[in-house]
Amino acid sequence: MYLKIERNNTHQKTSRCSECKNIIYEMLREIYGTIKIEHKFNMSAKIDDYNNLKCYKQLLKIYKSLIKFRGYDDFVKAKNLSPCDTYIVDHDFIVELDENQHFSKARLISLKNYPNTLKTAFSINKWIQYCQKINASDPQPIYRDEQRAWYDTLRDFLPLIDGGFSPTMRIIIADYEWCSLNPKKLKDIDKFKSLIKG
Repeated sequence: MYLKIERNNTHQKTSRCSECKNIIYEMLREIYGTIKIEHKFNMSAKIDDYNNLKCYKQLLKIYKSLIKFRGYDDFVKAKNLSPCDTYIVDHDFIVELDENQHFSKARLISLKNYPNTLKTAFSINKWIQYCQKINASDPQPIYRDEQRAWYDTLRDFLPLIDGGFSPTMRIIIADYEWCSLNPKKLKDIDKFKSLIKG
């Protein structure tokens, strides 16, 4: 998918600056080549569908910890995950753009239960710190934090679920004024690379 970018140079100081997202997409395309935005994988959201995989026990531990958090045991409503934010086609990995609502207590619980065998292209410790700092809460529906944390977990586990994928990358939208960067300038590309290093 190609996006035509019209820059207005008015950065919205929230985690929802659409221009920042557009620049991130442009940067990813410039660095990695073909990307697919909101790409749909046929990936189950149900824990039982992973019971034949080596990582099942690790996923089950996280799933149970999310249930234990507030007692909600029916937060998985979808059969399959919604599309990922970005799929890097030539390198077989996904990139998720995390807004503030992804940094909740439920997400903190899931991240703290990640196994050492799970490789990610983002700093788990940094994400833990952001969860502790932001402590987001999304009450609609009441189990939304657990649901979002579980779906994020499955995307992070993609390399263990399907060995053909490279580690999942995550970018914090509010971490930088991404729209101040120009994807056509080498120094800005280098800056972007340094900012997204896992």
